Amino acid sequence: MRALQAGAVDLWRVPPVKLAELARYGMSAHASTLRRLTEPRRTATVLATVRHLENSSVDDALTLFEVLMATELLARAERAEDKARLVRLPRLRKAAATVASALSVLMDTPPAPHRPGRPGR
Repeated sequence: MRALQAGAVDLWRVPPVKLAELARYGMSAHASTLRRLTEPRRTATVLATVRHLENSSVDDALTLFEVLMATELLARAERAEDKARLVRLPRLRKAAATVASALSVLMDTPPAPHRPGRPGR
């Protein structure tokens, strides 16, 4: 689209609303209908349509690039998180076993008898 160099044509005198109208007509019309237009109208319609397509294709390419980058970066972050989680698993198992054995000792220990005269113990 950029090779057509439609963006290089100076259209500062043409109102943006008119350009949008011509582009809309060019996008919806058949090629045979465009061929039957009188010369200044045909050139203006085709130029406006090509400029619209040029801008649209750049926008679409940027959107696609954004989606691909987000997908790639998110996937990379998820892989890194999974890798870190796998590294932590052996330590987590060891810590869980330590807590379980400590709880077991605590639960198996009978409560200390209450001694009168010693408050708080």
